[in-house]
Amino acid sequence: MKVKLCFLILLAMVTFPSSVTGQRSWSLSDCVSYAIEHNVDVKMRENDVDLQRNSVASVRSQFLPAVTADVSQQWTVGRSVSPIDNTYQTTSNSSTPIGVALNQPILAAFGVARDLAASKYGLSASVAQLQLAKMETELAVTAAYLQLLYCEDVVDVNRYQVDRDSLLKQRIEAMRSIGKATVGDVCEIQAQLSNDMTELIRSKSDLLVSKLSLLQVMGMDYDVDFRYERNVGEMADAMGDDMPSCVFEDFVSRHPSILHGTFLLSAYDEQLKRLKIGKLPKLDMVLAYYNSLYYVKGFDNRPLGEQFVNNGSFYLGFNLSVPLFDGLANRNSRKKKEIEIKGMQLQLEKTSKEVGAVVQRLMLEATAAHELYRYAQMAQKDIEVLDAKMLVRYENGKATVFELNQTRINYLKAVCNTSQAKSQYLLKLKQLEIFKKYCE
Repeated sequence: MKVKLCFLILLAMVTFPSSVTGQRSWSLSDCVSYAIEHNVDVKMRENDVDLQRNSVASVRSQFLPAVTADVSQQWTVGRSVSPIDNTYQTTSNSSTPIGVALNQPILAAFGVARDLAASKYGLSASVAQLQLAKMETELAVTAAYLQLLYCEDVVDVNRYQVDRDSLLKQRIEAMRSIGKATVGDVCEIQAQLSNDMTELIRSKSDLLVSKLSLLQVMGMDYDVDFRYERNVGEMADAMGDDMPSCVFEDFVSRHPSILHGTFLLSAYDEQLKRLKIGKLPKLDMVLAYYNSLYYVKGFDNRPLGEQFVNNGSFYLGFNLSVPLFDGLANRNSRKKKEIEIKGMQLQLEKTSKEVGAVVQRLMLEATAAHELYRYAQMAQKDIEVLDAKMLVRYENGKATVFELNQTRINYLKAVCNTSQAKSQYLLKLKQLEIFKKYCE
């Protein structure tokens, strides 16, 4: 009976597993990988890359000759040319013409080469756009993940403050029982404790909202059991006092949006060259083999094998086509393409300036966040010492409860400022790391 019960429990555990998110603790890299894999924009860009690869293969196949095979069956009744002696006779006959032809463009291959180059540049532009989609997804997930960690730190600070005020309230009530504190002191600490409880509830609500935001960016449904790692903040402490070395020019010139515009502009240049080649003559070579098998009623017909050997013929020809006047269609197309290229050049210049401004601002913000984080750490340590001293002074009757609360509020602000500065510093570091990853 016990064995059967254990088997049923094991079967239930296998059949009804818990949620995927509840079984693991998600790191930042896990969240980024999941978001990139399931992001709709990334999937659309991957589909565009596949389409461009197919376009390159289609254009490359135009270098190959076109081979066609023809076969037909004909019946003739009445007066016609006899296939036996090539004279007009009243007969009933049938014939089976067959042929194989090979058509190889010669001069047109120059235009196909330009089409192939344009398709390759289009493929590179699609790959750059795919990298841009992945980069934007990783930036969004990183920002949401670090915001979640910051909200978690705020909840911890508020919870610590509530616990501390509760202990302090007990100590003040004990001091009041021996005449070292007044009723006003007890009311003051009780009011402060109520305010801290309100802040704790508000911070928990912000934590739930930030968790929802992260799951939405990742493309997941909300899961209460979603767990995440909190050791990412240690990176900010591990970075030390030196900012990572970054090259501004590399970030701008190798940014996916700049690469996308550059490759797209190159593709348009190749298309313009293709239009210019359209004014050149076209030369095609045709190589063909023809044969005809026949049967004439009432005559001695030769065997099919002999007919196949004797009736065959080869054909080699060249077809030259010289364009004289196309109603200015080619000229208008070239003019339109030149205008489009000019517009793309201006757009690329605008994008380059925008990316440069974003990168430059990010590097300055990273430096400022680094300095602010160092200063916030030092300020927190100083205020922590003052807070401990003020508590001793209050217990010795040398400070009021108002001074004690004011020092405690300053310490709370210092802890929150340090947590926020660490979150901002780490966010800028991760953003620089992502830029460096996709701009190499």
